Amino acid sequence: MIFPLASASCLAAEHKQQAIQPTFARDAEAKVSRGGDVEIVLDAIPSYGNEITFRIQKLPLHGVLSNLHATSDHTASVTYHHDGSKSPLADEFTFRAQAKGQSVSEPSHCTITIIPPPASLVFNPTSLDFSELTLSVKRQMNVTMINRGGTMAEGRLILPKGFSAPTGERYHLSEGESNTLTIEFDPMEEREYLGNAVSLPSCGNSPLKLHGVGVSRFEIMKNSPSEWRVKNLTDTPLRISFTRGEGWILPRETLLAPHECRVVGFQQAEADVGEGDGGVTNTFSSNSMVHLSDGLSERELELPPPTRFLPAVVQAITPTELGSLSIGATTRIAFTLINRSEFTKHLTWQVVSPSGGGSDVPMSIDLKGGESHEISYDWKPTLPGNATITVIVTEGRSTRHELIWKATVIAATDLVSRGGSDTNHIDSEGVPPVTEQSQPSSPLNGKAIPPVNGCGYEVTRSRFCGDDTVLLKWPAEAQGPSRLKVEEQQVVFVGPLNLNKAEQGNFQPPKTKIEVIPIDSSAAKQEGDHFLLKLKGLSPGWHHLVLSQFSKEGSLEAQSQFQIRVPAKRSLWQRVKIPFGIFGITFLLFYLRKIRKG
Repeated sequence: MIFPLASASCLAAEHKQQAIQPTFARDAEAKVSRGGDVEIVLDAIPSYGNEITFRIQKLPLHGVLSNLHATSDHTASVTYHHDGSKSPLADEFTFRAQAKGQSVSEPSHCTITIIPPPASLVFNPTSLDFSELTLSVKRQMNVTMINRGGTMAEGRLILPKGFSAPTGERYHLSEGESNTLTIEFDPMEEREYLGNAVSLPSCGNSPLKLHGVGVSRFEIMKNSPSEWRVKNLTDTPLRISFTRGEGWILPRETLLAPHECRVVGFQQAEADVGEGDGGVTNTFSSNSMVHLSDGLSERELELPPPTRFLPAVVQAITPTELGSLSIGATTRIAFTLINRSEFTKHLTWQVVSPSGGGSDVPMSIDLKGGESHEISYDWKPTLPGNATITVIVTEGRSTRHELIWKATVIAATDLVSRGGSDTNHIDSEGVPPVTEQSQPSSPLNGKAIPPVNGCGYEVTRSRFCGDDTVLLKWPAEAQGPSRLKVEEQQVVFVGPLNLNKAEQGNFQPPKTKIEVIPIDSSAAKQEGDHFLLKLKGLSPGWHHLVLSQFSKEGSLEAQSQFQIRVPAKRSLWQRVKIPFGIFGITFLLFYLRKIRKG
């Protein structure tokens, strides 16, 4: 009887234990964008169709939950609203579930992942307008990049043609971070530049709009059918070249100084026409086009078809018989150049004489249509005897005119004559250190080569052989090196200096002459922002140097003078005492070490 009672009590206990079985709820998780809303479903293990209720135990720290509402017998939903905070990137809350007739479940967790907004670049300003800019000139503007997104923005900007970022195109911006970027516009073509700067990888931003216009570095204006004005619009020298132009002789390549305006004329060619004083009809019947370029921009000039070739007229004004002249005396000869055509003519003239006194290089002159010009030249013979003076005038490629004067040159003992071709002797009484022969006829008198204003020099010497090298150095913004020639001028006394007469108050200064000696020099070259020219063979002491500049055609363009000093050379003992002392000390140390080991 006891056993059945015991069995009944056990069954009752077991039934009671089943009646208080706990509810089981599952953990939940969700994702939400920063500041957004997300609906979260809470779930529990079904309880045989019994409705399960849910309640929030611990609220989230960075968001707000709505009221719960049941969606089934074992699920419920709640809406989570994030408060928009940047950190942390996760939030959570806990909840419990209970079915009818069951105990409350253990706390379950709902983990919420906060998704920040993607990186987003914003430009301020949103567009840059560089307006018009001459070719090869650069202009810079600044733009600010801001990362409005919630993640790191990292990449580089892709810029359209004509634009660059000198400080770098890459960016690395955290959320809310900004950076100032320099954009440079460097047009190399004569056109409009328009494009967008975009990020790579894309950051979902609006592109930066860039605009600029490249314009020519020069402008041309028409003066007459065969004469044009060309103006340099930049702050740097500009080289203009001319091509094509059938039936016309084109100007040589022209170098324009900054903002210089120069008139260029086109001369009718004579190669394809016959000869004759009256002129001959040209075979060209249509307009001729001249192609003008500075290397970046191009222009077409339209010239009329040349119809007749009329050579220039050269007429003597001074009688061709000059009679007897003293050596060293100056005689002026004059002649006239007449352009009979309607177009501009480019002529060159030069004076040649076996008796000396001729012009060193040909002189050039441009005559407009119908213009005449009188030219005078001071001729100074240097050799006695019968002399001829020839003026040679050239136009075009083959037309040549000559005028000849004749004279008898009589020797004089009180004048100094010129020597050989390598050394020149010039009377220096009251004459500055420039050749007299080039002074009256050279249009460059008084014009200095730019290096003279900023020219410096240094003397280097070999340590052992003692050879001197003088290095001339001048800024690169001055005239670039062309054909340069360096000569030294030395004053030489003619006759002895009588000091006895000086003591008696009857002192007569001796006559002097200037001796011009060529200096061995290397070709000038540019290194960095300076031009360099090496001189060799200069002895110690002061030297008066003359620097002459010639064009590609051999025409003298300018002359300048300056003085340099080469220090005295050291004696043989001064040059070898330092190496000899080092050798002696080394030998002594070696000898002492050998004694110590022995």
